[in-house]
Amino acid sequence: MESLAARKSPEAGSLIEEYAQDLTYMEQATIEVAKIINALPDDATRRVFAARYLHKMTWEEVADDTFLSVTHVQRLHKKGIAWLEKYYKS
Repeated sequence: MESLAARKSPEAGSLIEEYAQDLTYMEQATIEVAKIINALPDDATRRVFAARYLHKMTWEEVADDTFLSVTHVQRLHKKGIAWLEKYYKS
């Protein structure tokens, strides 16, 4: 019996390789985003950024997850963005 790997077409092999490269790139990008989030100065802001950017939560989901209001979550996000801009410009 012929294996699936032996039956795959050259196009399928190319797509699999492209997918693997894309996956590797996304894993590396996620690690870089996590490093940036970990550089933030306080835990509340780090939790907001992790929920929003690593777990892809909406503002409402972030607020529920952190037991904060949406307004406060967005305020922490704005503070974090300002800190990152200052940190990475210096």
